[in-house]
Amino acid sequence: MNYTTPPTPTPVPTPTTNPTETPTPSPTPTPSTTPDTTPTQSPTSTPSPTPTQTATNIPATADDGTTVTLAISGNVTSSQISSATITTFQANTTTTVVFTITEPSGTEGFLNLTIPITAIPYGTSPVVYIDGQQALNQNYTQDGNNFYVWFTTQFNTNQVTIQFSVPANPTTKTFMFEIVGLNVAVIIVIIAMIIIIRRKART
Repeated sequence: MNYTTPPTPTPVPTPTTNPTETPTPSPTPTPSTTPDTTPTQSPTSTPSPTPTQTATNIPATADDGTTVTLAISGNVTSSQISSATITTFQANTTTTVVFTITEPSGTEGFLNLTIPITAIPYGTSPVVYIDGQQALNQNYTQDGNNFYVWFTTQFNTNQVTIQFSVPANPTTKTFMFEIVGLNVAVIIVIIAMIIIIRRKART
């Protein structure tokens, strides 16, 4: 019996494994440090002044020679006011504050005037006159210490008179008239009764 010898297998070559190539990392670039720029500060804005009406004091001479301080504000300055006087009139229980305003003509002046109540012995209702004519735009208020009078005027050279008068009390006047009328009526009745009694006595 013949046996066939199997052929010898051809050896399969073992693949040579190349060593794994580790990639060399490229160097990381070092950033150059640029100095930070200092921020420019915006200049601080200077606040604009708040417009205020500051009061200016002016002296006014009273009857007894004493000086009374008046406060003014508005667009009239103390240099535009002169010859300020305060005069009392006991006969008609009035007080007047008089002064002169001088300013180039053609402009309008607005004046706030503060007058101490202690300087006004007579009068509670001020009325403003400009060169003898009653000022069109005027008003006043008062508290326990001062009168506050304001008015407008066309500038030129103007004499301003503020007259404080004691207001008439119509109730008192009416009451007085009623008393007088009652007295007259009583007198007439008495005279009539006397005449009647005398006539009866004669008959």
